[in-house]
Amino acid sequence: MLKILAMITMVIDHLALAFLPPSSSLYLVGRLIGRIAMPIFAYKIACGFIHTSNLKRYAYKILLMTLAAQIPFTLLNNRGNFAAELLTHWNIGLTFLSALGVLYLLTSPREDHSLLRFIMLFILFITASHSDYGIYGLAMVILFYYCITYKTSMLLSTLSVGVLTILYYTLSDPALAGYMIKMQLPALLAAPLIHYVPDNKVKGGKYFFYIFYPLHMFIIVILQFY
Repeated sequence: MLKILAMITMVIDHLALAFLPPSSSLYLVGRLIGRIAMPIFAYKIACGFIHTSNLKRYAYKILLMTLAAQIPFTLLNNRGNFAAELLTHWNIGLTFLSALGVLYLLTSPREDHSLLRFIMLFILFITASHSDYGIYGLAMVILFYYCITYKTSMLLSTLSVGVLTILYYTLSDPALAGYMIKMQLPALLAAPLIHYVPDNKVKGGKYFFYIFYPLHMFIIVILQFY
């Protein structure tokens, strides 16, 4: 149910982006509802990292989803230069792949290759910065990994998401920090939802959720042309 809720809020967000004028109240409401989706997906990525028996296979499935979603993602965002955006601004799949890499480096046994580990972490953070939600999305996965590991309360998880949101936007773009923080505040609702909404497995949903992300954007993009 939790994943389905994240999917519904994501679709609402993308429908508002595709079909509503940015000046309308419905557009703003749709985009605000959509802010709930990413933290829930970030939580599920952290869960996947913790529980998967084969990290390479898990990462491979996300990689395929990322590649399949890139064209419709670029068309949906429609920033004016399709060719440039296709290669320079990636969908959130790349953010989550980078987060998996960071978690692996942070949790794998430490050896005497600290410099190499630092370089790899730096590369992963740079990679995430060229994808949707950027380092904020990557940090959200790491945050939820530690929330799960230390079994934090709903209140502490919510406060952690809030602190991350305020710090990230204040440090990354002080001029727009106030506006961006207000736009991202609904993300705090994700923590209570994660704690209280059942996270049961959906029958037949093993691969459906990987397919749904690129598929729903393909459908929305097609509808835009009609």
